[in-house]
Amino acid sequence: MKIELKKIQENPEILEILATESQEIIITKNAQPIYKLTKINQPSSKRRHRGSAKGLITISNDFDEPLPEFAEYM
Repeated sequence: MKIELKKIQENPEILEILATESQEIIITKNAQPIYKLTKINQPSSKRRHRGSAKGLITISNDFDEPLPEFAEYM
C-alpha cells in the first residue's frame, strides 16, 4: 500500500487504519518512496520446555575425534 506523506499529515489516523489492513506501507513524498513500514510478526506464544527436542537430535560417538582432513596439522 502506498500513501503520500501529505495525506498522513492531514489525517494521522489513516495510518492506523492502513496498518491493520496491510502488511507493508510505503510512504511517498512527491511520488518518491521515503519510508517503508512493515508489520512486526509476533513471536509464538508456545513456551519451550526442557527436553522437548529429545530424540530429534543425535550426536555420533566420534563427535569429538579429530577429522581425517586435519591429520597433517596434528
